[in-house]
Amino acid sequence: MPYSDPVLLFYWVATLALAGFAKGVSGIGLPLIAVSLLSLVANITTVLPLVVISFVVTNVWQALSSGLVVPSLARFWHLLLTTALGTVVSAWLMIGLDPRILYGVLGAMVLLFIASGPLHRHLHVPRSREWWLSPLVGLLAGIFGGFSSIFGPTLVSYMAALKLPKEEFVGAIGVLLSASTVVLALSLVANGLLGWYEAMWGLVLLAPVAVGMAAGQRLRRHISQLWFNRIIMILLTVIGLNLLRRALY
Repeated sequence: MPYSDPVLLFYWVATLALAGFAKGVSGIGLPLIAVSLLSLVANITTVLPLVVISFVVTNVWQALSSGLVVPSLARFWHLLLTTALGTVVSAWLMIGLDPRILYGVLGAMVLLFIASGPLHRHLHVPRSREWWLSPLVGLLAGIFGGFSSIFGPTLVSYMAALKLPKEEFVGAIGVLLSASTVVLALSLVANGLLGWYEAMWGLVLLAPVAVGMAAGQRLRRHISQLWFNRIIMILLTVIGLNLLRRALY
């Protein structure tokens, strides 16, 4: 637990503040930075219960502040349902299954998406195809997210293909990740990994995340759509490389 060593506690606080800042700027990146860096000093089954409350609260905050909760739910409800289904199944299996294969597959998918950058201007999912494609994307996002808490790559890649404007993108991702992380938290409770003790520390560790996220949101208001898209691609590249690293060792 982070309280056992002042240096370790500082590391947790600094990591979570950085992760919150990244999420405030781009709408994603909190699990990527938090889980990746904290898993260097603690087991993932220890890290997830302590940070999942931050995931839930910041995603809800992001969704509500966008003012797009109702339109996002109306458009992506089938995506939400299948993401929840995949999360429940994979979170239950997480206890005894090595997720490195999934890390590798997901990392390769993300990097392939980035490598196809020149094609992105032509890559477009029309709304007429969302009724069957969204449930498939949701199921994949839930399966990967339940194992790693990282729902973002699958959902972000899909949102990029939908060509959503900056604020609509952030609002939709906030709504989708809110539902996903709530299901993940409930799954951790059901599997005995998240109790009152972990929840108490989760609330304490929410403070640096909130400070970082507020600063990041302020910065986002002053950057253009072009730079926003670049930041998303950079974060996805880091996510993909990190997932491949975790698949190898």
